[in-house]
Amino acid sequence: MSLPRDLRFDGLKSLLIFLVVLGHLTFKDYGINLMEMIYSFHMPVFVFLSGYFTSLSSDKEKQRRWLKKTLIIFIVALIAQYILKLVLEYELSQLNGFEFSAYSILKPRSLVSPGFALWYLVCLMYWRIAVWRLGDAFNDRLLIILSCVAAILAGFIPLDNEFAFQRAFAFSPFFFIGLLFKKKRLVFQLERIPIGVAVMGIIVGLLIAREMPLYEPSRHYLACKDLILRLIQTILGLWLCLMVVRVSRCQFTKYFAWFGTKTLWIYVGHTYLIIFGRRFYPYWGISFNLFSAIIVAVLYCALIILIANSYESIRNKRSSLSTSQNT
Repeated sequence: MSLPRDLRFDGLKSLLIFLVVLGHLTFKDYGINLMEMIYSFHMPVFVFLSGYFTSLSSDKEKQRRWLKKTLIIFIVALIAQYILKLVLEYELSQLNGFEFSAYSILKPRSLVSPGFALWYLVCLMYWRIAVWRLGDAFNDRLLIILSCVAAILAGFIPLDNEFAFQRAFAFSPFFFIGLLFKKKRLVFQLERIPIGVAVMGIIVGLLIAREMPLYEPSRHYLACKDLILRLIQTILGLWLCLMVVRVSRCQFTKYFAWFGTKTLWIYVGHTYLIIFGRRFYPYWGISFNLFSAIIVAVLYCALIILIANSYESIRNKRSSLSTSQNT
């Protein structure tokens, strides 16, 4: 099943990817607890959309091509991250006069953990392989129930970032629910909710998230209360996910659609800017408040979009030139 491109979903992705970049910046928010509110829904909605737009085609060749392409992007991005971290660590050691050691970057535990923010690509491969291999063997609702149980019980296994294990299970219900919404075309049912009700639902959900600890599904449970916390935050994340998707069905989101077509570029590309900033901004005495962080996040996104457009323009010119020469 393939769906026509929906500009409203592209507009929603624009908001989400901006919040991803903003959420990875360190800034003073004057007690608003903005990070708690952002993290309560931005990745759950992203994962929901990943499920919604997952191809259900049985074409094995198309599946292999997608996996190969995603794996290459992940490996290249991961190697580039390690190189950047080593270079920055070396520069900082020279500036501060301490001995350089690559072990902190290349220690065994870090080598089995996806690089900063790259866990999403790993999890996306897990989820889609599961759908392509097991989807027909399970009833859709049963798959969602099993993913919810796994999301809660996975926290008992003493793994954190290794192999993106905790995130893969913690976010899996959102992926499979997104897939169900695609199969059953439930988005149209969601649009029956009055927009005012959805907006109030978002406000109430965010106020609850504001008073809760930061949603960090990458960690295993250290105490029984962590299980209850993950359960509550998963339910809250689902509620906010559905309400946000409902609000995004309004026509105004189409105006941001151009931005949403570059989400993968921004998701991968901003990691290098964040890694650089986290190491050198404190050294230079640079800090952000909420307002300056928003401006920096916009500039980061704009820079990556400029790079993406330049790359695609050069590639298209080469493709056109190659086509004309062959003819």
